[in-house]
Amino acid sequence: MRSAARVAALVLLLARGVHADAEAAAAPRDAKADVAALLDNGLSAAERQLSEQGGVRPFALVMTRDGRVSRLTPAARREMPAAAALLGELETVLRARAQADELEAAAIFTDVQITLPDGAESSALHAAWEHRNGSCANVFVPYTRESREKGPAKLRFDPRIVNGRSEATVFPHCGRAGAGPARSAATSSER
Repeated sequence: MRSAARVAALVLLLARGVHADAEAAAAPRDAKADVAALLDNGLSAAERQLSEQGGVRPFALVMTRDGRVSRLTPAARREMPAAAALLGELETVLRARAQADELEAAAIFTDVQITLPDGAESSALHAAWEHRNGSCANVFVPYTRESREKGPAKLRFDPRIVNGRSEATVFPHCGRAGAGPARSAATSSER
């Protein structure tokens, strides 16, 4: 009898745990927190890559429906394709995962040339993010390389520029019904 009672208590505890997990999964996520996590982690990684390697190859950070964040990078090859081809590979994988209802949010990170609001040209880190709720935007972090007599060039990063967008890359409803932030004057061209 005691073992049957223990088994019943264990089943009850497990059922409560599964129910609590299901409630947590069903709870609405905070889109701002989701995006902030992707942007902060991704831009930090892009800055490190830029400092250490002199450039940034396209990569993505994704947040799954359960809140886990992971990095996606195109497979390394003997001869790497151009950044535009790598970007296309990432976008294809992200769209497939979004269609399979696996993603809460995604952000793609690249190194680009932009025209600043004052008309000047600048190198910039670019983060194109989308959330399943329909919000999406581009974030640009302009940077300059300050040369030194000895050692590698020092990088100086300027404040972020946020640019709303209406084109969807990952989630088909991105930017509809005014979901994204307001547009700014920044424009980009992939390197």
